[in-house]
Amino acid sequence: MQVFRSLETEDVALVGWGVSVLLATASGIEGLTARRLAGLGGQVDVVDQLYDALSQVLDDPRTAQLLVIDCDAFGGLAAGRRAFAILENQAERLPIILISAECQEQTYPHGREAPIVLRSPVSSVALRIAFETAFRRRFLPGF
Repeated sequence: MQVFRSLETEDVALVGWGVSVLLATASGIEGLTARRLAGLGGQVDVVDQLYDALSQVLDDPRTAQLLVIDCDAFGGLAAGRRAFAILENQAERLPIILISAECQEQTYPHGREAPIVLRSPVSSVALRIAFETAFRRRFLPGF
């Protein structure tokens, strides 16, 4: 006998609903990461050069609510960490997700003083947890 509890998934399925995401990747809008981000409800804008993405964020921090960097396309995880350091002095820290095949252990820090680091190819589950971590205040009213 199988018993399952029906969840009200309509309200929770799209954790990234309405979030503007700036994705730096060489894979384009048809890439796996872009499709998975859009599948979570994110409004994805793809940039094919890392420093173009950084420039957009530095020029106008409201250009996106989340920055996702496919590090393997731009020199690996070290390049992603350098990009994070460049944006370190932003007044209102933008959540940043770094995705790399070099990642040995996925990390979901509690604050925004460190980037979220995910293993490539990124899974839908890992991205969902990353969204929930990045926008914790959005999901937990008392946080």
